[in-house]
Amino acid sequence: GLVRHSGGALRLWVGDGSTDLAKSAVNSNGTYTDLEWHHVAGVRSGQSNTLYVDGTLQNATSTTGLAPSTDFFHIGRQYSTQTDRTFPGLIDDVRVYDTAANAATIAQIMAGDETIASDPQPVSGTIVDIREVPDLAWSAGNTAASHDVYFGADRQAVADADHNAVQFKGNQTDTSFSVSDLVAFGGGNYFWRIDEVEADGVTVHKGYVWKLTMPDYLPVEDFESYTDDEDAGTAIFQTWIDGLTNGTGSDVGHDTASGGTFAEISVVHGGTQSMPFTYNNAGATQYSETERTWTTAQDWTVEGADTLCLFVRGLEENGEGMPYVGLQDSTGKLVVVKSSDATLVTTEAWTQVNIPLAYFGVNAARIKKMYIGIGDRDNPTAGGAGLIYIDDIRVIRQ
Repeated sequence: GLVRHSGGALRLWVGDGSTDLAKSAVNSNGTYTDLEWHHVAGVRSGQSNTLYVDGTLQNATSTTGLAPSTDFFHIGRQYSTQTDRTFPGLIDDVRVYDTAANAATIAQIMAGDETIASDPQPVSGTIVDIREVPDLAWSAGNTAASHDVYFGADRQAVADADHNAVQFKGNQTDTSFSVSDLVAFGGGNYFWRIDEVEADGVTVHKGYVWKLTMPDYLPVEDFESYTDDEDAGTAIFQTWIDGLTNGTGSDVGHDTASGGTFAEISVVHGGTQSMPFTYNNAGATQYSETERTWTTAQDWTVEGADTLCLFVRGLEENGEGMPYVGLQDSTGKLVVVKSSDATLVTTEAWTQVNIPLAYFGVNAARIKKMYIGIGDRDNPTAGGAGLIYIDDIRVIRQ
């Protein structure tokens, strides 16, 4: 199996399901906890096991007489008896070959088919905000003179479509295509394919099918974009300001990065990251708060959206504390709505919290700032301390 081990190293294991896997282990030369894509290839040739990372042969090798097990095959999880060992990231293009590859073969595999369209934007699987529908864009194949564009709501239909199908949207020389008139709020999954056409107009290189999703809500924050790069300003606490700056008892993010981010990568509601929020209301301020400011005012009323929704998860051992949310519009008007559920901070399951926008009494079409806190910011009172997780903030229509 190919795994990322607990120390961050990539590892190849070969076993028959009963012998100690460590005897066959081959580790990468370095550790990998960043948010970049890496190509990892484990090779078994005869009784020798080797590992390539991004096309480079790693120093470690091992030799075992074991035949690889055919009992199980897992992607994103170590093996069936270790159900908690899952990979908190993205995995793509998993392949198994029936011949042992060498460095040249692996370099060719990494390069892929250079005649087909690649690098889809938005990235396949992206959830798209109806307020900011991007044009589809791609990198052209190296022999392409023009591009056949296919788009539709049925994956198989897009995959099978030809020029006679309704999914065919035309041939063009540009490497971008607007779909703003082809998608709808709550439309769900849409699929697209780009076929590369050579100058003779006859030679066509069929492309992959890519996906985008139009949800039935307005995305506010999914916490997926944050990294550990403070110089670039992409750390989570540089957007969600905490007690270090606002003087409250809050601490956003982890003290040390894991997986290339200060955000949480194991306890998540959706995607691969959530926001860890530590509160301490026993200090001088007696309440804890994080705040986010948008440069451009946000319209949270599009498509009839009327309810703020966020997902919260606590810990059983947390101290007492009542959550609240505050919204401030472009005029500076700020209204705080307090939760009446004292169990939110101690419930070890994701809880959906819905707050009608009308409760805030601000201009929901001009939101400039959001506050999330634990305690009573209007009448601070000494309270408890603990850690909660927040994820998938959105505006829904009820």
